[in-house]
Amino acid sequence: MVYREVFFEMSPRIMHIKKVNNDTNSWAVRVMVEAKTQPRFPARGVKRYQRILLVDETGQKISATVFDPDIEHFKDKFTMYKTYTVSNAFVSKIEDKYDKFGYPYQWIINSKTACNPDPESAIPRSVIKSEYGSIGNLKTLVRQNIFLDVVAIVIQKGELRSFILNNKDTKLREFAIMDQEEKVVVLTPWNAVAEAEGDLIDKATDSLPIIRATQLLVSAHRDGTLGSTAGTVIELEPDIPEVVALKAWRSNNLKCIVDAISAKDYFQRVESSVVFPTDQISLISDVISEVKNDRFTVEAAAIVINTEQKYYYMACKKCFSSVDADYDYEYTCAMCREKTQAKPRERIYLSIFDSTGSLSVTVFGPPVIILMQMDSEMCMRLSDKGEAVTAELVNNKLSGKIFYMKIRKKENTVGVHIQQQYIVTNLRLKETPDISEAGKLPSVLKDQDAVPEKKFKHTVVKSLFPDDEGSSKENAASDVYDTLV
Repeated sequence: MVYREVFFEMSPRIMHIKKVNNDTNSWAVRVMVEAKTQPRFPARGVKRYQRILLVDETGQKISATVFDPDIEHFKDKFTMYKTYTVSNAFVSKIEDKYDKFGYPYQWIINSKTACNPDPESAIPRSVIKSEYGSIGNLKTLVRQNIFLDVVAIVIQKGELRSFILNNKDTKLREFAIMDQEEKVVVLTPWNAVAEAEGDLIDKATDSLPIIRATQLLVSAHRDGTLGSTAGTVIELEPDIPEVVALKAWRSNNLKCIVDAISAKDYFQRVESSVVFPTDQISLISDVISEVKNDRFTVEAAAIVINTEQKYYYMACKKCFSSVDADYDYEYTCAMCREKTQAKPRERIYLSIFDSTGSLSVTVFGPPVIILMQMDSEMCMRLSDKGEAVTAELVNNKLSGKIFYMKIRKKENTVGVHIQQQYIVTNLRLKETPDISEAGKLPSVLKDQDAVPEKKFKHTVVKSLFPDDEGSSKENAASDVYDTLV
């Protein structure tokens, strides 16, 4: 008879978070993912990190951190609101001032950490006791030393700005947000949050994305604004009841949102925070003749010449690719391979012009709302009622207005030919247009063969955007929140 020695590996003990410390051996904790940041770069160094907020069945929370190169290893794990059994994380003590959850430890997750999905023992979401604040009156919360969590619609986007503050490189972005109370405030992510989560918002497929932002600090600046902290997490449309409710409100109150987008008070700073790719305004003739550059800023009037367009198209909700489908039709997109729905998206073909020439451009998404004072769903509903939006109606809205437009040149290959497409990526209305000149149809539109007189470029942008003094210490200080960034 042959005897074989059998070794049994003892499974780690399932424990609660509070039972685990830096001396605990062979442990495992069943946790649900409550929040997860985007991968971020630290203030110094090039090694990215990602924070994950975990909660166990008792409601106890723990902040876990993953560093490069392990971020890639866990990219398909730690899905929001899913339950996992985690073991063999590195447990380290933290200073009392960083203890936000009544648990003086943090977990470092690396390639040796076991993370196994545990759907059969899923932790209910009811353990997360989230309270979302109203942005209706932030003044009452100033200096109360509390963090605010909000769910809001992003209706205007600024771009990343860099400047020196207290001898340190500082970055910020600004976003105008609103909720059901119809108040618009400015949300300012700073530094790592501005780069990572700011980019997430900027690339959102929804033209009016809904976000959940946590651990924000309130400032009295500009009658109440919100700034990010080191613990801020911003997510796009997480699957929570508050987001579902705000989506329904957004669908039923589009006119209110369009009116807010058209307002001047809270948008002046957001609009002026847009950092253009050069410090000059290009003439349209320069844009047409330029070979090396693919991004420009122009000052131009606009008119609709293509009278057959619908001003919207049905698109994949995820990647915006065009689809021949009815509204809300569910399908798998051939471009992004995601299960999605067909949704209308704003699109307008324009001819823009200045004294040197004209250019055919395409505009998508929120800038179309600013131009037309209506969104894709409004256009679609009017069309369904037999009241399709006409070129005459749009041109009446554009008449007498001058816009500053950011334009990106894109090359498309059609057969053996290369075609240039010009896409307006952002725009703002010039405050004091010369109506007597802007309302006139220029000769370059009447005679396309005419060669406009070549004028030397450019107009300096700084005079058009006087608030955009990124390197000015005085102006930079006016934007600083009393917060840890």
